[in-house]
Amino acid sequence: MPKIKVIVVKQNDREHLQARWIDPQTGRKRYKTTGETNERKALKFAAKLEEKLESETYSPDSGVTWEEFRERFRDGHLSSIAQSTSYKYEVILDGFGDMIKIRALSSIDTAKINKYASSLRKRGCAEATIKGYLSYIRAALNWACDMGMIQKVPKIIMPKRAKNSKYMKGRPITNEEFERILLQVDHVIDQDHVSDWEFFLKGLWWSGLRLGEALILSWHTGPFAVVELEDRYFFLISSDAEKGSQDRLLATAPEFDEMLREVKNKNGRVFNPMTNRSKGVLPRIDVTGRLIKKISIKANVIADPEKGTYATAHDFRRSFGERWAQLILPQQLMELMRHSDIKTTLNYYVGKNAKSTSDALWKAINQSKGLQKGLQTEVDMIRDKHLK
Repeated sequence: MPKIKVIVVKQNDREHLQARWIDPQTGRKRYKTTGETNERKALKFAAKLEEKLESETYSPDSGVTWEEFRERFRDGHLSSIAQSTSYKYEVILDGFGDMIKIRALSSIDTAKINKYASSLRKRGCAEATIKGYLSYIRAALNWACDMGMIQKVPKIIMPKRAKNSKYMKGRPITNEEFERILLQVDHVIDQDHVSDWEFFLKGLWWSGLRLGEALILSWHTGPFAVVELEDRYFFLISSDAEKGSQDRLLATAPEFDEMLREVKNKNGRVFNPMTNRSKGVLPRIDVTGRLIKKISIKANVIADPEKGTYATAHDFRRSFGERWAQLILPQQLMELMRHSDIKTTLNYYVGKNAKSTSDALWKAINQSKGLQKGLQTEVDMIRDKHLK
């Protein structure tokens, strides 16, 4: 980046001479009064201002564009971490750049980051989701600062969960609502890709996969794959795709196993939710997510009545977890949902199963009373018989 050059100019409507320079972030002219009418004194002021702008305001690499940063971050950091984490960085930074319209990396400040968080809220994102996205952005900016691309990382205000707020957001969608969603696929998706999208949505419904996981899921090999062992399908997550740097073999739900067995061509990606506009390239995760939401809008499936938000891929996963929470132990559910901590499993389902638990308790007590009543009747009959 060329050094900032401050010059002295005379403006007809100003008493004092003005210092002028080009802002490297915006490309616009900037002015500051020297407070002097004497040219020599004004030039001294300009020299000091130039030094200040260079040393305090701009770093030597402050001219790094957003695109240049993304390329250097990709080569210098993302190439060395788990593929799934790298993919998430790419998606979040894509969305951040699109929303904020960043030109220069050094132009990112607290106000822009707050604007981004506000935009996410307007789209219906939960506070936990926003906090997660901001954590990735902060980590990326920390790396840029370490590399000397920016002098300091702007303050990022993290969302906090309000007191007494619930972990449970929205609700799981029902089987009937899911069927309605499937019926609306051809109203949103191009006809050539309807069957692939129906298979994709059914896969999300029966597998409990996160959207990003489903989009990279492949047959047999890859960072996140399905493999067949002893007549059952399992998820095989390679060490390259895991923070723990070790391969993991995880069970799939029986319904998803049955889906996979119906597929004839078991090569490449398991799911291919393409569109005509994607031209043979799998759409980005955010684009795919918006298309799912459009289908839900057509089907009028509202997942969160309080906010009026429509069902998303995450609600499919929520419904999957809700179904299996009734049938297996929390530790097994944690593994099935691929949570890293049992607390996530427990917190996410806090209050979810209160009604079903209550029903089970009442059923058990009624059966117990019925059994006790039956035993007492039998005892009375035996006693009466002996008395006679």
